[in-house]
Amino acid sequence: STSQTLPWGIDRTDSEVAHANGETGAGADVAIVDSGIDSDHPDLQANLGTGKAFVSCRGGSCNASWDDDNDHGTHCAGIADADDNSQGVVGVSTEATLHAVKVLDKRGSGSLSDVAAGIEYTADQGWDVASMSLGASSGGQTLKDACTYAYENGVLLVAAAGNSGPCTDCVGYPAAYSEVVAVSSTASGDSLSGFSSTGPEVEIAAPGADIYSTYLGGYSTLSGTSMACPHVSGAAAQLAAQGSTNTEIRSQLKTTAEDVGLAANESGAGLLDVASALGHASGDDL
Repeated sequence: STSQTLPWGIDRTDSEVAHANGETGAGADVAIVDSGIDSDHPDLQANLGTGKAFVSCRGGSCNASWDDDNDHGTHCAGIADADDNSQGVVGVSTEATLHAVKVLDKRGSGSLSDVAAGIEYTADQGWDVASMSLGASSGGQTLKDACTYAYENGVLLVAAAGNSGPCTDCVGYPAAYSEVVAVSSTASGDSLSGFSSTGPEVEIAAPGADIYSTYLGGYSTLSGTSMACPHVSGAAAQLAAQGSTNTEIRSQLKTTAEDVGLAANESGAGLLDVASALGHASGDDL
């Protein structure tokens, strides 16, 4: 296709307002802690940095050890930071550097120890954001310690709240840890997604239902708090590009979130507003 789609979640969070004001995320580093990233996707390739595999890529498309053999990581990467070009989709950020930290295998599963190792690795590289569209019903000291280490070393940790809904007080790990921004999911119309986990740990909501993004060999639509999380990660990258620290970014995203009428345990501070977070007037706020 020679035309570029503006996915509804990018539009709803006023990311395109940020783009119009020259915000691209250039200079920020985002680790997609997931199943890898498609190394030759035309809508991601320009933004790809280095990667690290903690599990093996299997199959014919593994040009890099950290390549995506599942689809999930590639979809999340595009939400956070698809290239603003003449094709496919556009991300919340458009020129941040994406790093594939492959901790999930071809089936999309992984171990808490590999996730912890990926978080520590992200911190040791000095990257700005760890986007974690993954979770489990319980954590463990190794995972907790990795989050503490990364947060104390300047990484903003963002994670999917979980897809256990409808339920109350059911946020997964690592999202539930105090060092991590737990992201719930909304549908178009600003309702809470039925699948979204909720609880006191939720800090912010973002679009997660019916999200169109990059996929192995093309594009696809997926739903989950996995899709909500990288909206926040992409916004964090833009603030990191402006020089904000992880604690400043966390505060700014919450302070500028839009109240859409959801309860605190459903949406935390409210719905992500990228333009407002960056100090630009939002067009969509009604």
